[in-house]
Amino acid sequence: MVLYYRIFVFLIFLDKTFLELQKNLITITLQVLNKIQSFL
Repeated sequence: MVLYYRIFVFLIFLDKTFLELQKNLITITLQVLNKIQSFL
């Protein structure tokens, strides 16, 4: 039972970090796009 609980917590942790990464990627790409537009 404890093992399943640990796996569950680990998966939730992975999911949250992945979401954070996605948000960061989105903001970074938006910033890059803005910079490119300002150059054009």
